Amino acid sequence: MLRLFDLSGNEQLILRSKGRYIAGEATEIKVTEDLIGIPELTFVLPVSIILNGVRTENQRWIYVQSEMLIKYTDYKNSNKVTWFRIKTLEDQHSQGKLTSNIQCKSIAFDLGKRGMDKVIDLTDSPTVVLTSILSGSGWTLGTVDTSLNTKIRAFTADSRSNILELLNSAAELYTGYLRFNTDVKTVDLLTEIGDINKQVSMRYKKNLKQISRVCDTTELVTRLYIYGGEDSSGTIGIESVNPNKQPFIQNFSYFITSGLMPASSTPTITQYDSDMLAVNTNILATQALIDAENVSIISKQAQIATKQIQVTSLTQLITEIDNKLAVYQSTDAEYTVLVNEKAGYNSDKSTLEGEITTLQGEVSTHQANIVTYTATLNGYQADKIAYETQFQIDMNGFLFEGVWQDSNYTSATPTELYNDGVTLLAKSAIPQYHFQ
Repeated sequence: MLRLFDLSGNEQLILRSKGRYIAGEATEIKVTEDLIGIPELTFVLPVSIILNGVRTENQRWIYVQSEMLIKYTDYKNSNKVTWFRIKTLEDQHSQGKLTSNIQCKSIAFDLGKRGMDKVIDLTDSPTVVLTSILSGSGWTLGTVDTSLNTKIRAFTADSRSNILELLNSAAELYTGYLRFNTDVKTVDLLTEIGDINKQVSMRYKKNLKQISRVCDTTELVTRLYIYGGEDSSGTIGIESVNPNKQPFIQNFSYFITSGLMPASSTPTITQYDSDMLAVNTNILATQALIDAENVSIISKQAQIATKQIQVTSLTQLITEIDNKLAVYQSTDAEYTVLVNEKAGYNSDKSTLEGEITTLQGEVSTHQANIVTYTATLNGYQADKIAYETQFQIDMNGFLFEGVWQDSNYTSATPTELYNDGVTLLAKSAIPQYHFQ
């Protein structure tokens, strides 16, 4: 059902009733959505009608003007109401009939001309960020999926962006989808909007003669390398949380379900994942052993340096005692005290020198262990290269690589980085459909 309202919210007339069609009412009603989820409405309104055998002007046109409001009620769900604003009136003459195509934008589109003075600098959840974006717009925040609201991201905006742009940027930042509820002027941020694809599919079948469908695999990705921001240790990756310890994830679902991939390739993928998990686990464990040996070397070299300083100090004290003994007679009381003191220093020096020798031997052992472990590590790395080389040969026609990096992810959020990457790849690993 379509109803026309003025800008004060007063109903002017019914453009399409719910029941049987009445001459002069709107036809070819279509509701679509743009890429960020803003609904668009188009319909045809006859300029004239036949009344009692006489062609006469359609009186509905007396009321219709650009920028007036349209209330659309879904005929399948009377609780689903969407408000639009008339944007384009296009007269068209076809087969002896004069009609007008009317194009309307959701009132959410108005947000594209608001909020250009906003300056935002926040590191917080989507609830806080979107509330700040919508403040003063006449719209408020609706539902935010719980899984999205746990994400903490840095969001900045200068005074040159409008609210619609900011909302879209925030949705991308938190990897969610916007839904505009025009009846209550709220904006939701959801993980999925379930009825969009269904609506598009239904429209396609119904209007097959008017539109074409393009199946596009140009941007299809089956292996996605995932990186976050930078920290003191370098670029943040997903290896620590990825089950196979790789810096990338893979998804061959399209090729498998479509039958394009032979059944023999499935065991190949399984074996590759198993081999890579084993070899990466061994590489990490061996590298940990090398790191531990290096830590031990650093610690013991520090101990050696400290003990060598102590030996130098004792050597200096012994030299000073020898200088004093040269001026005393062996029968002097001071002489005996100095001799005993020198003996104690020599004993301490000898003990330290023994400890230094022991530590130097242990350092040599650690260094030898590193040589052994490095050889083992090189062997594992060679195995990994061999596994990868063979996999690329076996999967030559199905490997399509892509890279996704988002500096908003920190070392504290590798699991979020991985999970969001999986979600992104699930969408990138299937063909994209376009309607024309």
